[in-house]
Amino acid sequence: MTTYERISTVLAVALLAFYVSAGCGDEEPTDPADEAGLEFTYGGDRTGSYASEGVRSIGSGGLPEVGSWAIARPDSLGGLVIAAFEPSGTTTGDLFILQLHPIRTGVFTPCSISGGEGCHGRLVIGVDIEDFTVVEEWFEITSGSVTLTEASSTRVRGTFSITLENQDGTETITVDDGVIDVPFSSDQQLSHGLSCLARNLRDGTNEPC
Repeated sequence: MTTYERISTVLAVALLAFYVSAGCGDEEPTDPADEAGLEFTYGGDRTGSYASEGVRSIGSGGLPEVGSWAIARPDSLGGLVIAAFEPSGTTTGDLFILQLHPIRTGVFTPCSISGGEGCHGRLVIGVDIEDFTVVEEWFEITSGSVTLTEASSTRVRGTFSITLENQDGTETITVDDGVIDVPFSSDQQLSHGLSCLARNLRDGTNEPC
């Protein structure tokens, strides 16, 4: 199996767990905290910085409105999904997804593209909320670790250090200073919107939410 095929298979399972969670359970929505944030800088074949905060409302199309947001919620497999979006244009931005298993504080390692316990995730650069068929670049986490100091029903806090590789293996970037300080939300409308975004991005489709 090629690296691209392995990433595609793992991604399908990971994003399935991410968006299936939108329809699970009958929990009451909870309001996340007002302030939120996820930040890091990266170097290597690409250099840059990432910063997102806030909780976006869901637009008429069922997707989160374009803007800065960062949120955590449980997935359908007993793990934790941290998702963030940093806008770069009117309808575009960079999406970061970090998935941890199980939900707890402490160190999560190894980080890899194989999923399971530890951590996995991705940075997708140039996501267009109005057209998911094309993205600028897709990086998958290949190694690293995450440390959570809080994983409560209201907030998730921690740090991370990771290495990511693009799908054809031609570019590698590293993050040494990742900071997580985001609200935990069980709001089903928000979850459905995030799930729809992940599903369309995974499939390269623009299906209605």
